[in-house]
Amino acid sequence: MGVTAAITAAVAATANTISSAQAANKQAKATKAATAQAQKTAQDTAAAESRAVNRANAKRPNLQALAAANMQGIGGTNLTGATGAPVGSTMLGTNTLLGQ
Repeated sequence: MGVTAAITAAVAATANTISSAQAANKQAKATKAATAQAQKTAQDTAAAESRAVNRANAKRPNLQALAAANMQGIGGTNLTGATGAPVGSTMLGTNTLLGQ
């Protein structure tokens, strides 16, 4: 009877170890899944927040500032500046109506 009891105890201990290992594996998988879900939720929340900020700060021209700058005479072209191109007979090849 002593050998049978020892074998039974060993089998029970092995079964208990296997059961514990399976439970630990199941817990690890559940933790990993929960972490992945939390990361996805955080990314979705960040993306939604970014879209909300972009909607709130939409890129629109500042029409009042543009109109005010045009009324002050600051305008001009990038090539000639605010005063325009200088007109003189020496700059033109010949005297034309354009040079007057």
